[in-house]
Amino acid sequence: MRVKPGEVHPARCAASLDSLVTMRNFRHTVPMRRRSVHSPRRTFAAVVAVLGLAAGLLVGGAAPASAADPVDAFVAGTVTDGSASTAALAESSVANDIVKAADLSKFDPTNIISDALFYDGAAMSAAEIQSFLDQKIGACQNGKCLNVLNASISSRDARSSSSTGALICSAIQGGTMRVSELIYRLQVACGISAKVILVTLQKEQGLTTSKAPSDWNLNAAMGQACPDTAPCDPAFKGVGPQLVGGVTQLKTYKAAKFGKQPGVNYIQYNPNASCGGTNLNIQNWATASLYTYTPYQPNAAALRAGYGLGDGCSSYGNRNFYQYYVDWFGSTQIRSSLIYSVGPDIYFVSGGVRFHITADEWYYYRAAFGSPVAVPSSHLEGFTDGGSATRFLRNPATGVVAYLDDGATHRFSSCSVVSQWGGSCNVTTAVAANDFDRISVGPEMTSFARVQRGGTVHQMAAGVLTPLFDGAAAAFYNGGVEPYAAVLMPVAIAQWRIADRTLFEPGRFIVNPRDGRVIVPTADGRTYHLPVWSFATELGIPTRATVVTDGALKGYSDAGTLTPFVTCNGVTYVAASGMLHPTNATDGFAAAALDDATCGRLTRSDAAAAPVFLRQSNGDIYHATAGVLRHVATMEQLYSLAQTSSPRLLNVTAATIAALPVGVPYGTPGELVKSGRSANVYLLDGDNLIYVGSFTDVVTLGLGTSVRTVPFFELPASPDVLGRYVTCSGTTYVASSGVLVRSPSDAGRAIALSETLCGRLAFQP
Repeated sequence: MRVKPGEVHPARCAASLDSLVTMRNFRHTVPMRRRSVHSPRRTFAAVVAVLGLAAGLLVGGAAPASAADPVDAFVAGTVTDGSASTAALAESSVANDIVKAADLSKFDPTNIISDALFYDGAAMSAAEIQSFLDQKIGACQNGKCLNVLNASISSRDARSSSSTGALICSAIQGGTMRVSELIYRLQVACGISAKVILVTLQKEQGLTTSKAPSDWNLNAAMGQACPDTAPCDPAFKGVGPQLVGGVTQLKTYKAAKFGKQPGVNYIQYNPNASCGGTNLNIQNWATASLYTYTPYQPNAAALRAGYGLGDGCSSYGNRNFYQYYVDWFGSTQIRSSLIYSVGPDIYFVSGGVRFHITADEWYYYRAAFGSPVAVPSSHLEGFTDGGSATRFLRNPATGVVAYLDDGATHRFSSCSVVSQWGGSCNVTTAVAANDFDRISVGPEMTSFARVQRGGTVHQMAAGVLTPLFDGAAAAFYNGGVEPYAAVLMPVAIAQWRIADRTLFEPGRFIVNPRDGRVIVPTADGRTYHLPVWSFATELGIPTRATVVTDGALKGYSDAGTLTPFVTCNGVTYVAASGMLHPTNATDGFAAAALDDATCGRLTRSDAAAAPVFLRQSNGDIYHATAGVLRHVATMEQLYSLAQTSSPRLLNVTAATIAALPVGVPYGTPGELVKSGRSANVYLLDGDNLIYVGSFTDVVTLGLGTSVRTVPFFELPASPDVLGRYVTCSGTTYVASSGVLVRSPSDAGRAIALSETLCGRLAFQP
């Protein structure tokens, strides 16, 4: 026995899991133990015909010769000196089973078997294993053959490597069971192919084909803990312990990263160092594990001999492993892709089941598994027909159901989401756990889909697929994160109605291709025209617009113009400096009724509703009332209008003031005002503007000539024109040198003045 320094025998300390890897199987240069048999005599010709093959099979290299074991000494002697019991050889089920021999010119010492095949945890079902043993063994002659034998093991918890933490084997349910069932449980728990186990049982003790195995054969079934230089460890005595220990050990090499690793390793031809060896660039974990379990490579003589004997430096364990596997199960490499073609038909094979890949699904399987390997139809005949492959994959070991898209699996969170995508948790393509793990893992499935590769993302809800304009829109409707959107299968698209209207990111401006205007679409199918960018600034919406095609606006209706006045959930707001402020005094202003999604993108103040006073950067203040903005002349006037000494002033840009209707400014009756838009001067009389054609008329009335400029207000289309004749309280007067004199004539030209303004004028007694 060889024990790694610092570790203890696993039989003495079951917790030291990695120590299992020290139980190496080194018998590769002596014939394996064989049982004596008594059977009808066979012809000498038959013996000669099988002698070469049988001799090679008898040196599979598992169990060591022991001086205390006379049976082993007898078998070793009979083969070594070239003589053998004709009855034993003729009755050898191994010899009789061989009808072909693998082409050893294809033996690659750097890649004896692919990882995909070696670590296939679903290579065979329990029934398939039993059927295989029945086929290879036939009628058992002593009741101890693997196809009729029961094995007992204890239950065992999951085991992980003490050095790496990696899982070695999941939990194993113990009890007494058929050997085929035990092999199946170990395959699933440890992820070692049942085919690998069956081949190992054969190369170690010939048990996979033996019709009458001896107790010694069974007690050293896997060659576990049976080194070349010492007797087998009794802790692993029996078929059950041998299988559990041997399979666990094969997985431990990889999980614990113990022994030989992929990469360059010096591998001898024989325990005798003088026989030499070569540096091999080992390609994978499976091959490295075989060299740790059976640490020699076949030399040229062993390979030339087929199943026969080579020379004094030959070893046969790994050669025989390769030969048995190829002869029984086919290439050690061919299944690595999982995709096969038979003429024009392409199949996906996993877990002993073949699935036909239709043209609709081929793109997605090729993205995940690559191009198919061409094989004859006979290669797939042994697999169960699973029907057509779907993109709904299920891992039987975990129960996970995932969608195949973009070369990756995308997990479903529930069966209801599977149904949404046109599938069912009860109708899936079962993928063996090891094969499932080979596929890249992508994001989880969502309620967002595409109807073609690279196409528009659609939101899935209430039987309707609603197109989303771009990633920003998709992110908004997925809670702020751009969702993964797989491609719906053609058959699934039929169950959905595609909406006419495309959804945009709320609060996003686009350019209407029909007229070039900038608009903002709402989620409920309306558009508002944005007249000036300053309104966007007040609302807090980014001042950029995206050009779209006319088709993107299909299903939208024109809802009018967007201004700083909007309503959200029935509350009216005025926008200023990027925030909405509630107000109850905006009569006359058209407020855009925004949808909930757009309102949700805007910042709203929680202050109480108040009158609207807008202040531009130069300090001018405007009162929003009756559909217009009126310039406030003084602070006293502001306090009076607001009915408080602390009115709410909202800062806005001059462009916003200029774009809104500005009415007659507040001021003192008799005051002269002018707009920044015109040189015209007007006499202010309450809510009325009177055009001043000449300052002489103003002086004649006894009023001052100082003019206040108000940047923006609407000029009257046909204003009254100030002259010398005015009316006060129904009486006509003519102005002369600052005094009003009654005048019975020219009444038709007289301008009616307010009582307030008339009160400022002087009348002749």
